[in-house]
Amino acid sequence: MAAYHDLLERVGRHLRADERRIVIMRLEGYRTNEIAAELGITSGVLRVRLSRLRKRLLREVPTVDWS
Repeated sequence: MAAYHDLLERVGRHLRADERRIVIMRLEGYRTNEIAAELGITSGVLRVRLSRLRKRLLREVPTVDWS
């Protein structure tokens, strides 16, 4: 559990507030359409944002095993 919290803290340093909100909602079990509705965007727009976020985190936090 401690390793999980360390990972979240390390990744969290690379997130803007809006990105952190999306990640937290996802970890809490919200579905894509629920998060999109909460943010006032379409599911498609959210999927693009998540895809770009994953790619950016892969570059910025390469020591994390994202699989």
